[in-house]
Amino acid sequence: MTTEDHPQDRLHRDHVPDGVDAPVTPTAVGIVHLGIGAFHRAHQAVYTERAALATGDTSWGILGVTQRSATVRDQLRPQGGVYAVLTAGEQESSLELVGSVVDVAYPAQETGRVLEALAAPSTHVVTLTITEKGYARRPDGSLDTSVVGPDLAALRAGDAVPAASAIGLLVRGLAARAPSGAPITVLTCDNMVDNGRVLERLVREAVDAALPGAEGTRCAGSSTSGSRSRARWWTASCPPPRRSSVTRWVACSACGTRASWWANRSRSG
Repeated sequence: MTTEDHPQDRLHRDHVPDGVDAPVTPTAVGIVHLGIGAFHRAHQAVYTERAALATGDTSWGILGVTQRSATVRDQLRPQGGVYAVLTAGEQESSLELVGSVVDVAYPAQETGRVLEALAAPSTHVVTLTITEKGYARRPDGSLDTSVVGPDLAALRAGDAVPAASAIGLLVRGLAARAPSGAPITVLTCDNMVDNGRVLERLVREAVDAALPGAEGTRCAGSSTSGSRSRARWWTASCPPPRRSSVTRWVACSACGTRASWWANRSRSG
């Protein structure tokens, strides 16, 4: 690429500041993440980055999916997916570059692309951080079909209309993947009691509502102004998510050989 493609005053995968360790360059999308907010970028994407750097396996690139707006996509896409993350320690803070995110898609405009990624055999894991509200549940815990209804209608009709919900998008992606028979692990990382079972139940309810008789599936903080002011110029276009130096990432019951490989190697203590 040329400097016209990405100005020298903006961070990019092909333009890393002098004296800064180059981030990983994924060769494939292995993970689709629904809800690519500050939490995911400061934690799971960082662990995936470190696992790739430690092992040399670059097939675990992340396609992030932003649900509410195109802001994160518009920040990261011009940078080739690369961003800086700020780690706050007791004595000092440090910035590092993260390259595990290949790109970010916005379903309101790019549902087709997300469905293709979910259906691709090279994708082994779907992770979610969509907050409890994103699970489209009624007060009794059942699926709120008024929220996911447009997605269920699109699934029945085979239409590629924009996704109306994260759960609906996931179910449509799993349906697109089903003919290949390729296994996949769906890993919810939201802070809910029995989050895996909750997600599994909602997916089953969505499948039953859209395709009666079909088989279901088995699922296994932003920067402050003060921390931003300490960041270098290469954080200006995308303020870095902030994380603690004390961190731990544990994935429970990751199904499938490839998913287990990723989960085991991306753990941090």
